[in-house]
Amino acid sequence: MKVSKRLGIFACFGLILLTASLFFGCGKKTSDQQSGSANEEREVVEEAQTEEESDGTELSGRPVFMMGRSVMYGWFSHWNPDDASKPAKRGDFVLYYKELSTPPDIAESVKGYVDEIDADNTIVFFKFCFDDFAGSSRSEAKANLSDNKKYIQQVFKAVVEERGLKLIIGNALPRVENYTDSQLVWNHRTFNNWLEDFAAEHSAEVYVFDQYSVLSDSEGNLKSEYAADPEDSHPNDQAYSDLDDSFFSFLEENF
Repeated sequence: MKVSKRLGIFACFGLILLTASLFFGCGKKTSDQQSGSANEEREVVEEAQTEEESDGTELSGRPVFMMGRSVMYGWFSHWNPDDASKPAKRGDFVLYYKELSTPPDIAESVKGYVDEIDADNTIVFFKFCFDDFAGSSRSEAKANLSDNKKYIQQVFKAVVEERGLKLIIGNALPRVENYTDSQLVWNHRTFNNWLEDFAAEHSAEVYVFDQYSVLSDSEGNLKSEYAADPEDSHPNDQAYSDLDDSFFSFLEENF
């Protein structure tokens, strides 16, 4: 009896840890990103749908290294529901998912991928996850803003200065209302303004993709219709569809 009781306690504890790892933060993937009615109802044939190679040959097109964590993985799940690790081809571009480390190692993981790039026409798209922005108090928000500026400068050095590649930077990702406060909104918007100025200083090499304007409401929250859940700041399938409209137009216009 004592042994079985202990096993039951350990099993319950393990289940709690597994549930928490799926629910919180910018982990690799969430259940909402892997399944759901939106994915099931998506048409198989669509003009902008991902083109997948069935014969194992390499996709042709200008490579784009899409660097992020769970939100980026969710975007690739939106394109390739069966296997988000596969590259996605849209128009003249082939997109590759590159999973980043969390801060403070985020810029170093970017450098690791950049060092492996062979094609000089590769575009690097970098963005933070929503967990990489802090609010709560002005002092906490300021310290986080300072760190994120430093990481951007490190990414710029690795991508542009050392390799001469084009760099796209996604601006801040909003959170659901339940996890947004005035200091977080201040942090997001101050970072976004600074990022625009930074890109203007390096206009030939750095571009800003304004995902914040697509995803946020007037109060700075992730739009409720875009949230995977009121407690989950990962975008849902509709959010990714609307990001597609902006992002692929952005690529065509600038590259």
